[in-house]
Amino acid sequence: NLAIILAAAALAPAYGVYGLAAGVVLGALAHLLVQLPMLLRKGWRPQPTLSLRDSGVRKVALLMGPRVLGLFFVQLHFLVNTILASGLGAGALSALNYAWLLMLLPQGVIAQGVATVVFPTFSAQSAAGQIDAFRRTFERALRVVIFLVTPAAAFLFVLRQPIIALLLERGAFDVHSTRLVAYG
Repeated sequence: NLAIILAAAALAPAYGVYGLAAGVVLGALAHLLVQLPMLLRKGWRPQPTLSLRDSGVRKVALLMGPRVLGLFFVQLHFLVNTILASGLGAGALSALNYAWLLMLLPQGVIAQGVATVVFPTFSAQSAAGQIDAFRRTFERALRVVIFLVTPAAAFLFVLRQPIIALLLERGAFDVHSTRLVAYG
């Protein structure tokens, strides 16, 4: 992520959105190149196959199913809200987008942070066949996420108007805009 941010920050000022896109690609490539020597030392050799007959491809596709389905419904929800908001008048679509981003803040900061920390443990426990340990780790991680996200969500709900004013209220984004984002 750091390589992506640095490359995008270096290229975006000179090349605009194209520099941002190139920065993301170059940063991701740097991420691969950092890991490649160790992969090669461990005996990995690239074998580009995407055959559905390959058991690994089938296993990954099967494991992706629930995540893809969940993301589908999140995107469908956002699409329906966008369509509905686009007919509600000036500023409604922008208000929806700002509110959506604010709503995702606890998930992005807390849930993703916890997931990043526990995923290596999940992987090790799963690879070792330690299903009970995996289950306990999952339950603890879920409790931590709920423990942290619930007050964060309540905090955002109760203080939504001052938070939105602090983050967004400047220029053409006035008190009316703040209320529109806060209360719909």
